[in-house]
Amino acid sequence: MMNTVLFKKSSSLLSGLICIMMGLSITFSVYAKQDCEGISVAQRQYDIGFNSKLNVVAYNSTKELAQWSLYNSENKLMGQGVGNATGELEFTTPGTYKVVFTVAATSDHEAHSDASTIVVHSVKMTFLFDEMKFSAFPKKGIDTKGTTLKIPVQVESFDGKTVKYNAPSFISAGIATDIKGEIKAEFVELNPGKTVLTYQLSGSAKLGGYIMFDFADINGQIQSTTLNQEIK
Repeated sequence: MMNTVLFKKSSSLLSGLICIMMGLSITFSVYAKQDCEGISVAQRQYDIGFNSKLNVVAYNSTKELAQWSLYNSENKLMGQGVGNATGELEFTTPGTYKVVFTVAATSDHEAHSDASTIVVHSVKMTFLFDEMKFSAFPKKGIDTKGTTLKIPVQVESFDGKTVKYNAPSFISAGIATDIKGEIKAEFVELNPGKTVLTYQLSGSAKLGGYIMFDFADINGQIQSTTLNQEIK
């Protein structure tokens, strides 16, 4: 009798657990389905310099065609169109903008909308990777200490004034590389036009090969380049 009772209790407990797990599974499925339905922007916020172009994209899981609208910081309509991407929008004036994608309600689903914010900064900084030069090209497994990298940047300022760049270090990406570069100054003053930045390198590419450098611009956005020469 004792064994039978214990077996019945275990069976009841197991059944309860199965029901709970099924319930959780059903609940999870419902929420996952809700998250996937409708329209969702590919990126919540963009940070760009003025005089930049941007294609804002959304994912649309409905059968309906989305409509998009562009608003400025005063909520004034600046443009609109149809589709899941805006195409290249040009932002010539600093400020905060918003692109809203909307899918109208149908008999199959409710109306859906989502939005991306575009922060347009008053300074635009472009690394001119085609013009960067090493004092000595890195070698496989050799520390780059004592090597410099010079790279010009093109700077545009909305008001035409000099700006301060906080000179963050750049990092490398690739297999077994820890090469990085630092500017020996807390800030660099950048005048509109071209300025050459000089980085002091350290670290090595232990296995050689092709590596990538990632630079942060004045707006905190990453600009990357892959070395077109193999490290041997």
